[in-house]
Amino acid sequence: MKLAVADKRHRKIQSRFAEELTRMGSTPLSPTGTPLFDVAWYINDTLYVAEVKSTTAENQETQLRLALGQVLRYVEQLGERLGVPGKPFIVVDTRSTMAGPAAHSAWGWVGGTDRRSFRSAIRPLTSSRPIS
Repeated sequence: MKLAVADKRHRKIQSRFAEELTRMGSTPLSPTGTPLFDVAWYINDTLYVAEVKSTTAENQETQLRLALGQVLRYVEQLGERLGVPGKPFIVVDTRSTMAGPAAHSAWGWVGGTDRRSFRSAIRPLTSSRPIS
């Protein structure tokens, strides 16, 4: 995938995800310095930090490995800076069989860029309390 096309897809996924967070009552955060995470937000007292990846069949495994390493580091850095616990979240534009249910219970995951996919990934994080 050409870099310009990948960058455009990345920005589109990131924007759609942030828009859905807003619709669900959260305020998406953008980086104001380092780390250069894609989207962060709070649910109750927990900070979630998302890494967005656009993938193809050829680069999916590499992109997901990169995403995992990046988001774990961003959670650590941003959590220390803000003094709150953080949890990683990965957003990819394609469905993947690489991250099974065991992984989903340890960190957030969404495969797909439609509103339904985003909502189904975010809603379990909110329990019965509203997103704030």
